[in-house]
Amino acid sequence: MVALADRVIEVISDFGPSASPRYRYGSGCVMAGRTVLTAAHAVMGAETVCVRGRDKRRRAARVDPSYIGNPESVDLALIELDEDTGFPALMAAAVDRSSAVPEVIDRCHTVGYPSFKERTTKGAVVRDTVGVGGHISVLGSLVSELLTLQVTASPRSLPQHGQPLAQSEWSGMSGAPVWAGEYLIGVVTEHAAREGTSALTVTPLTHLERLDNAGVWWPKLGVEGVAGLTRLPALGGERRRPAYTATLRAIHARTPLLLNREHELTDIAAFAVSDQGYRWMVGDAWAGKTSLAAEVVLGAMPPQVRVVAYFLSRREADADSSHFLAAVVPQLAYLLDEDPPDPDLHVFRALWERATGWAAQHDRHLLLVVDALDEDLQPQGSPSVAALLPTLAGGAAHVLVTSRPHPELPTDLPSITRCGMSQRCPFGRAPRQGQWSSGPDRRSRSSSAATIHKPTWLSRCSVFWLPRPGRWPSTI
Repeated sequence: MVALADRVIEVISDFGPSASPRYRYGSGCVMAGRTVLTAAHAVMGAETVCVRGRDKRRRAARVDPSYIGNPESVDLALIELDEDTGFPALMAAAVDRSSAVPEVIDRCHTVGYPSFKERTTKGAVVRDTVGVGGHISVLGSLVSELLTLQVTASPRSLPQHGQPLAQSEWSGMSGAPVWAGEYLIGVVTEHAAREGTSALTVTPLTHLERLDNAGVWWPKLGVEGVAGLTRLPALGGERRRPAYTATLRAIHARTPLLLNREHELTDIAAFAVSDQGYRWMVGDAWAGKTSLAAEVVLGAMPPQVRVVAYFLSRREADADSSHFLAAVVPQLAYLLDEDPPDPDLHVFRALWERATGWAAQHDRHLLLVVDALDEDLQPQGSPSVAALLPTLAGGAAHVLVTSRPHPELPTDLPSITRCGMSQRCPFGRAPRQGQWSSGPDRRSRSSSAATIHKPTWLSRCSVFWLPRPGRWPSTI
């Protein structure tokens, strides 16, 4: 399996010495072999085009006018690398808008090379990637047939009117690939600030059907026409999603946008595709644990990661082992395409075992997120939530737990789960300034998270300490 990090590239268009500005920077994705998908307006009219991956080595690319769409109607383009990457075709999908009920596609994400990630390193100007997660409402932008990706973080000083990304703080994200789960659905093409500070416009792959020569585009993408695209969500809403999905969305909506959390999200994403079993994040009240956990669940993980989750909440009287089983069992059954059984401990263990096997067989990873373990009410005669956490962890299965430092771990925690959870790796404080905005309607406590320094693994279980920094400004 080719890492997505090797597919995402920076696209640099040179419009010649007489042009001002001479260069235009965008993003793109290696679809298969030599073919790169990007935005048409990022390369149209360029004299030469080259690309750079994370190794920052320039690679020449050729632009054929036959594979450049009209930015006003089909803002998509294919450029061809001189070198063959040998990459297989990506899985692609179309957003189905025919559902009889409103649908939201969660776990959408995009990765690109925006201007605000430009840094000077050893005398050279270098752009780094940014990855943001979010969701897409299926019934949004029905007239234009575009998609709107609502992301959970945004750069500062966004423009006041909808305009091309070249004139926006999101400049450089033009052509950035957009995934829904593991399926590519389109590319970022503009930012419409009137829709909100975190709304990115996505041109879907289905717009290729507007082209007279669409038949020659699809083979380059490794797709047998629009009919060969997977439909998202499932046609006709054939399967009802677990009820707890609505609760996860509500938690995500009420937790603040993230600020300066890129290192943490990157580190957790690496954990979720590693062979490690457990990670226990420990932090004081209002350290931002729930905000981070919500982002992990609904937007920030690699597409090969399948996430199930439970958030303990004493305020909602939803913080015990029976509620844990009622929330997680249907999620696992949905993942396995099974009807949800009556939840109990034995059913949970059987589903977790099957889901772990499924993940390993299909080169996927399974991640269980349990937030606020310290809020466990543990009614008399009931086991703690911690006692129910899977002992089968590691390889393709992972468990991420958050809690405050007190109370201590419950006494009924199995020894195999307790194995490394007494070892604490401290985190350093995050910088107090950054490029991310928490948004005008979010409380400033969103920024109170520390930056993770990747530790040396001491065992299958690791603990991370989140100190509580002071308040940060929402923008810089």
